[in-house]
Amino acid sequence: MQTEEQAKEILEAEKNILKYQILEGKLMNDNDIKLDYADVLGQAEQLVRNQLAMYGIHHLGDEEVQKYAVEMLKDQEQVRQISSEVAMAKLEDVILEKATKKETKISHDEFLEELKK
Repeated sequence: MQTEEQAKEILEAEKNILKYQILEGKLMNDNDIKLDYADVLGQAEQLVRNQLAMYGIHHLGDEEVQKYAVEMLKDQEQVRQISSEVAMAKLEDVILEKATKKETKISHDEFLEELKK
């Protein structure tokens, strides 16, 4: 059984997640960002390659990697997670493209001071 305080914490966390999802959806709609299967499959293939590389396996061909990626995408939780990663990468690209960038030369000490803020 949960205490009232735990329930409030859970509710607050869920509210924050929902706000984030709404914001993400709005940004994707406003910027006409679409997710398609090819994007998700490509990310899954990259994840498979990264996992295999951790075990020293670098020699698998594209077809084998794709087979493992397709198998990975049979799990709905994996699809959700990978789709989220792809969406965030696309949003990041749009934000960086639209953001105004200003370069300023600062000293090492000024940099350290900025990090403290």
